[in-house]
Amino acid sequence: MNVSFRTLRCAWAAAALLWAVAAGAQEVRRSDSDFMGCVACGGRVRLCDGLHALWSKELWLKDAWTRIDRLYWSAGLGYDVRPWLSVGADYTFIAVRRNGGWEYRNRGNADVTFRYAPAGRWRLSLRERVRVTSANRPADPRAEANPAWSLRSRLTVEYRPARAAWSPYASCEVAGTLNAPPDAGQYVERIRTTLGVKWALSARSRLDLFCRYDRDTSKEPDYAGDVLRCVVVERENRYILGVSYELTLGR
Repeated sequence: MNVSFRTLRCAWAAAALLWAVAAGAQEVRRSDSDFMGCVACGGRVRLCDGLHALWSKELWLKDAWTRIDRLYWSAGLGYDVRPWLSVGADYTFIAVRRNGGWEYRNRGNADVTFRYAPAGRWRLSLRERVRVTSANRPADPRAEANPAWSLRSRLTVEYRPARAAWSPYASCEVAGTLNAPPDAGQYVERIRTTLGVKWALSARSRLDLFCRYDRDTSKEPDYAGDVLRCVVVERENRYILGVSYELTLGR
């Protein structure tokens, strides 16, 4: 009887331990929302047939436009292989405002874009982008990828009225992780939808006014020593108003 009781007690203890570990490894969800703003300017320089250089600067505001969130400086090259196909690559330096200080990141993009004009004034484009981002801070590889790789797909629909300076457009972009930590698993980290209108100010300059909804998701495993306690899932809903100016130079 004593042996059976001890066996039963050990079985119950083992089951309780397994339940605690399994329960601790569950997802803990957090969510937040913000109204943000974006002010950007950029340029395109035509170097030769099909080849052009690109540059841009962006200022992002958060907390209902009351605080600076981050700054971007980008430069890159693009090449029109065919009227329906282009490729490009760029580098971006990012300064992010965090806890009264600045966190710096380096980012690289490689793009391929397909374009199609189905009928009339409509234009469709599909951009596939591979992105890598590294941050200047230590990271536990079990909880966070640094550098982080992602694949981003963006579909854009644009309408260009005849003899009009403006053209409305809509786009949807989906970004998925490529090297998230194993305990987080690969997941969709961003869904971005945009409505906007491009306004030609002259033959070489244009203004882009847009509103955007970003649904950002991050998953970060939380450990107690070597034991996985839970996976923290943070979701942020961002409502964004933005304006961008672009100038084209060269022949």
